[in-house]
Amino acid sequence: MQETVQGIRAVKSYNLEDRMRTRMDENIRDLEAGLNTRARVVSRTGPLMETLGGMAVGLFVIYAGFSVLNGAKMPGEFFSAITALLLAYEPAKRLARLNLDLAANLTLSRFLFDILDSAPMEAEPIAMPALKVTRGEIEFRDVSFEYRAGETVLRNVSFTAEAQRTTALVGTSGGGKSTVMNLIERFYEPSSGTISIDSQDIAAHSRHSLRDQIAYVSQDLFLFSGTIRENIRLGKPGATDEEFIAAAKAAHAHDFIMGFENGYDTQVGEHGAQLSGGQRARISIARAFLKNAPILLLDEPTAALDAESEKEVQRALDDLRKSRTTLLIAHRLQTVMSADKICVVDDGSIVETGTHQELLARRGRYHAFYRLQFDDRNVVNG
Repeated sequence: MQETVQGIRAVKSYNLEDRMRTRMDENIRDLEAGLNTRARVVSRTGPLMETLGGMAVGLFVIYAGFSVLNGAKMPGEFFSAITALLLAYEPAKRLARLNLDLAANLTLSRFLFDILDSAPMEAEPIAMPALKVTRGEIEFRDVSFEYRAGETVLRNVSFTAEAQRTTALVGTSGGGKSTVMNLIERFYEPSSGTISIDSQDIAAHSRHSLRDQIAYVSQDLFLFSGTIRENIRLGKPGATDEEFIAAAKAAHAHDFIMGFENGYDTQVGEHGAQLSGGQRARISIARAFLKNAPILLLDEPTAALDAESEKEVQRALDDLRKSRTTLLIAHRLQTVMSADKICVVDDGSIVETGTHQELLARRGRYHAFYRLQFDDRNVVNG
């Protein structure tokens, strides 16, 4: 459950809710079996301890009775003390625990019923039409959004990501670039304005059909516990061996995978911890290749990679972007120079739009970003 929550963007982006529910049911059954085993052990040890306790009391009674026979104690004193002790011990123990048990169980019950009574966050009518993507053009029209009231993140954003071309979003951190991705996937709904794909308002179509048309590669590079094979196949659970191996080759991942002793059956560890950043990135890209969606969202997939890993991942991304509508976020301008369109996002608004050369010529915000990453000579020659 914890892993599913942490990877919720990947789960929703690849429509893995049913698969994750099945996986969770299996884990719950395993947990139930373990708890039943524990309960059986406890049920055996309880009577055993009570028996041992009874034997200890019996021995004490024998010893005390022997003392009475010797005249050291009066019989009435002995039986009064033993009777009072036996009658008071168990009720006193239960009474001391009653208040704590009652308070703890009431608190847990309240939390449980709060969850059961809460409405699904993404509830929508069953009859909502499916989104049909033919070209993949994405259009934002006067879109505004705020995570909290009074704290606007996007302000009247309007732009078009043309079909089968690459549109890049650049700007300072916190400017609203990743929010644009979240709104396209409908992780959130805009406060105002509309987002359309091929002139279809995405809010009027089912989330499931929308996410079926989108492949998402994030900067988190999230992998689920399991094998490399299982992680790649999440892009298309019913894929054949030939299909997912072809996807791995397209992502330049096949060679390093086959270098492992177990190949595609290698365990990636929790969150993919047993793989390097570059390897995790290429497996994520292979997953997107396998999904083969017409729209591709890339949220800084090379942000945390070294130069050598970034080069390999960039080759895979360049292949993945072909014949797809691509929306790309990157802080390294070298990654976005080849984009067909670059949108400069600043404080929740798009302040400049154009190609790399056009934006340099304007000597505006993009030019200032460029100068921060390259020397003045490169700016002049650029």
